[in-house]
Amino acid sequence: QNAYELWREDYGYAETLLTSDDPGIRIEALDEFAAEGAGLTVLARELESEADNQVRIAILHKLDESGSVIALHSMLAALNDREPEVVITAIQLIQEWQDEEVVDRYIQPFASHEDDGVRDAAMEAIDRVRNY
Repeated sequence: QNAYELWREDYGYAETLLTSDDPGIRIEALDEFAAEGAGLTVLARELESEADNQVRIAILHKLDESGSVIALHSMLAALNDREPEVVITAIQLIQEWQDEEVVDRYIQPFASHEDDGVRDAAMEAIDRVRNY
């Protein structure tokens, strides 16, 4: 058995809950995922396919718990989300990594974003990381 099959034996029910029509149930299901191993892969995949922005935000926070490269890649991908609220969350979480190179490369372009909230989050992230 591969790692995903082993993970599925223990957490497959939670993955099934992610298909619920109720966003609240999908958010609650995230608590069942360990922010490691195959669970991270499932969460990253769900982030890409999830329709509800509140669930996408919850997934970003769950991924962030791992501090993994998969989490960072998912956050960077979320910068392209259609909903400003998700983009703002991604910016705030990326800021916590305190990596000036990442902020300069990926967050700096959002300092001139048309959405006030996105623009403000980007400016704050840039300021905090550079003055850390």
